[in-house]
Amino acid sequence: MKKTTKSIMICAVSVLLLASCGGETIDGAALAQEVCECTTNANALPGDDPNRSAEQDRCSELQKTNWAKVEGDIEQERAFNSKFPCGM
Repeated sequence: MKKTTKSIMICAVSVLLLASCGGETIDGAALAQEVCECTTNANALPGDDPNRSAEQDRCSELQKTNWAKVEGDIEQERAFNSKFPCGM
């Protein structure tokens, strides 16, 4: 194989590999489920547990972070919202 043909083949394969790795798939329902599990676990802590409030705050921040990941994608927003209230 000629050197230029080999270079073109290597370049083409590299581009294809990079293109196939691009973009993270977002699953609104799974992100919402993560929030629900966090909230369920935080709320299961005894009321007098000193970590309960911090855990609930962490879950609130997780909900904001996960919502930001789906915001603007109507299909994923609906999937996210369909899981709330948790367990319904």
